[in-house]
Amino acid sequence: MKKQLLFILIVSGIIFNKQIFAQEEIKIEPFSGDIEFDGIPSEPEWKLCRNFPLVMHYPVYNGTPTEKSEVYIAFDNNYLWIGANLYYKDISKLVSTSKKRDETSENSDYFGILLDSYNDNENALAFFTMPSGLKIDYTVANDAARRETIGDIRNYTWNSFWDVKTVKDNEAWHVEMRIPFSSLRFQSVNDITKMGLIITRSISHCNETDTYPAIDTKYGYIAKIKPSLGQTIVFEHIKSHNPLYISPYLLGGITRNYELNETGDDYVRSDDPKLTGGLDVKYNLNNKLTLDFTVNTDFAQVEADDEQANLTRYSLFFPEKRLFFQERSSIFSFNLGGPQDLFYSRNIGIVDGKIAAIPGGVRLVGRLGKCDV
Repeated sequence: MKKQLLFILIVSGIIFNKQIFAQEEIKIEPFSGDIEFDGIPSEPEWKLCRNFPLVMHYPVYNGTPTEKSEVYIAFDNNYLWIGANLYYKDISKLVSTSKKRDETSENSDYFGILLDSYNDNENALAFFTMPSGLKIDYTVANDAARRETIGDIRNYTWNSFWDVKTVKDNEAWHVEMRIPFSSLRFQSVNDITKMGLIITRSISHCNETDTYPAIDTKYGYIAKIKPSLGQTIVFEHIKSHNPLYISPYLLGGITRNYELNETGDDYVRSDDPKLTGGLDVKYNLNNKLTLDFTVNTDFAQVEADDEQANLTRYSLFFPEKRLFFQERSSIFSFNLGGPQDLFYSRNIGIVDGKIAAIPGGVRLVGRLGKCDV
């Protein structure tokens, strides 16, 4: 059996900021006390945080929102906190259609943020939820440049470690999110960290989208997920802890055969048991670099590809869904009218058209100065 050993080190020193707008930078203040993570931002400490006023994005750009929203952002030693009270004149009009992780339908009410954690106007991490409290997280690359389909713009395969709780009452649905700084990648200069921020609320019953900051609809459907249109926010003295995530697996099975004996009057049973295992390790070297390590890798947890009919002589392109290759994978992608990737990681694990075992691999990803690594 052929095997592959994987080691990747790619450095890119070209960063294009497509749209940089002069704007006031907003400082995010730390919490002055403890917060109970219960889904309702009701503690007095929330009222001391900055309130981010939403404005209508669609259907009337920069109009007054139909429903009232209160959105607060703060932080403590471990987490970035987002709290929201999303009111309704008639709460019966609230729409919540799913509890599925990474639900892609926009027929429900939803709320969340887009964080350009490196403030590079190109890449962002999204954290969203619906009234049911589900988690929706994805990455955006290349300033949400349009590719073959809208699905290519958001990478839902990326999943991170964060928490969200929601509560519904007679006036509103309430949201509390806490995102560990260890789940974000960011750069600090003299203990000052800058990120880009876009806040989005969808109100389904009136087909309305509200955002902060105001985002012109002239940029089309993708306007509200373009990192270059975000508001710059500033943190002081935030640190990323270095957690170690270990995901082991164990696979076992048995193959049983019955074959005729030499005389042909009876069947002989033979058993072929198999047992294997491995693990994946993720470790944050610092707030800028993450190391992924894998041993005897098994990708059985990956969801199946969508079926495609190929009536051409060319090979089909399937997106990479293995978590090991997800973080900052956009370093290889360029928008030139279609999916152009300098490096196609789906080829790893295939030799001469057959599956090859991967005994191990290591991947270092992050940012050094102005260079993606």
